[in-house]
Amino acid sequence: MTRYITANGEEVEIVEETRNGDQYYVATGVPIVKPMELATGYVPREWVAASTEMENTHGCTGWDGTTPTVNHPRNHSEFSWHDPERPEDDIVLAANEDVQETLGVGTVENDRFDGEYVRADIAINADEAREMGGEAADIVDDIEAGRGLEVSSQYLHAELPPGEYDGEHRTNAKAIAAPDSVALVPNGRGVCSVEDGCGIAPGVAANVADYPDVGAISAGSDDPVSPQTGQGEGQRTMDNGSQMAGVRQLFSGLASLVGSAAGPKDPAANSTETTGAATEGESSESPVDDDTDHEMNGTANTTFEGQSVAEIMGVVGGTIEPQVDELMAEVRENLEDEYDGDDVEEIMGAIGGTLTAHVDSAVDEMSDQLRWEDDEPESNSDTYHTANMDRDDLIEEITANSNIKRDSLEGMGDTCLETTHKNIVGNADGGDDDDPEDGQDDDPTADDADDVDDTGGGTIGDMTPQELGETLREQGFVTEDAIGDQVEATANELEREERAKNIVANSAEYDSEDVDWIADLPEKELERKERGATQTGGAPATSGTGAFGATGNAGGDGDVDTDDMPDLEVN
Repeated sequence: MTRYITANGEEVEIVEETRNGDQYYVATGVPIVKPMELATGYVPREWVAASTEMENTHGCTGWDGTTPTVNHPRNHSEFSWHDPERPEDDIVLAANEDVQETLGVGTVENDRFDGEYVRADIAINADEAREMGGEAADIVDDIEAGRGLEVSSQYLHAELPPGEYDGEHRTNAKAIAAPDSVALVPNGRGVCSVEDGCGIAPGVAANVADYPDVGAISAGSDDPVSPQTGQGEGQRTMDNGSQMAGVRQLFSGLASLVGSAAGPKDPAANSTETTGAATEGESSESPVDDDTDHEMNGTANTTFEGQSVAEIMGVVGGTIEPQVDELMAEVRENLEDEYDGDDVEEIMGAIGGTLTAHVDSAVDEMSDQLRWEDDEPESNSDTYHTANMDRDDLIEEITANSNIKRDSLEGMGDTCLETTHKNIVGNADGGDDDDPEDGQDDDPTADDADDVDDTGGGTIGDMTPQELGETLREQGFVTEDAIGDQVEATANELEREERAKNIVANSAEYDSEDVDWIADLPEKELERKERGATQTGGAPATSGTGAFGATGNAGGDGDVDTDDMPDLEVN
């Protein structure tokens, strides 16, 4: 059966369905929120539109998958989620299993922005609502009697800096950070009423927000963040007020930058992405610079013939380091166009440090994996260390025991240099030919697995430039994809660290020494601790740029003044 009720002069279709044996009323195309002045400030059109694309508190996208609740869930003593440390009647989030079981009556589906409103289909479980009784049953009665129903959207918000929004200068503006729920309000009225275009027949669409961990989404005091570049799925959990909030925004804008900064994609180009041998009349460069060509005893498919793993890794390391430096210089230039000096240095330090560690680790790992035999005998490299050697000593010993040039070695980072020394000098005391103690290869014709000029039974000459290029990519060296992944990984690490700091700040159970291990917890456990921190530790203040607060806009006795709304976390 299909019903129709009027919403702001337009018909809203109510479709009766049976789902899993239960009767549902599905209100289609319900206007739930629009750009307008609300109790805590103006919500700009671009953020209303962006709310359909961002991650919501339930882990889905936009308003889809959020919960329609009987009124807004509040901090009342009769409910299991009641927190005596928080003010009575505080609004709480619906992304809580107890809230959903107690007040939830269906699901929100098929959200879309039509240019003015966010609309969605609200599927109401009529059987469940009748069983709940009270106002839940009133909701069904109103629909069946054609009296309509008011709705009130609830979401997480963030402060926006003063500026021009939707054609007017506004000193108090709010960004939608994550949709949470749609309250069904049988006996209330809110700011976004049917006269404003919201609700199902005479109605309401209050806009409620609270969640301190969403964090600042402003790129600067005078530069509001655009939802097209600074907001989206998975970008809502930066710490409140953190200078690192821009890192996640930065990643979405780096694609074109790293495409140019990572170097040419031509297979014949001098990069770590060498993809094949030379065609007739052309030469295919290996991932080395011009000064090292003659060191490799050839070009094209024989470039690496006769060279040891350590020697080739030395050249590769010396090539990668300048590439990283060049790329980071491009990243810095891009950042300086968008951020002030302190923010640039903090972001560069985080990205650069993590990237350097990643490259150094990859060099070490690759040098091991290029030894093709899995059963290669262990050498004294397990106990090898260079703790008492400076860079000059390392370089002297490497050049004395290999054909690697000093210039290539001086361009390496410390970890790359130590790894090269380990492979050339540290493994030299493991020959199998005659005297196992002297480290000398008494039979240079023997193909011993521990020879320093071996790769565990197969020389590096068995690899073509294409194979080496593939190995480099597999090991995560600096390619277009690798740098993008690294920036994203860095942003994720920073995000988790900020969330851990929030947990510590809001819980008496932890102190600053617990931040690192909390940040390393699995996502579900981290979320659990976030909820626990809220229940036991209180919440930070809402004032200031980047702060997050709860706002109730339902009218009448249900008014919630923004001054009464402390920051909340997911309960």
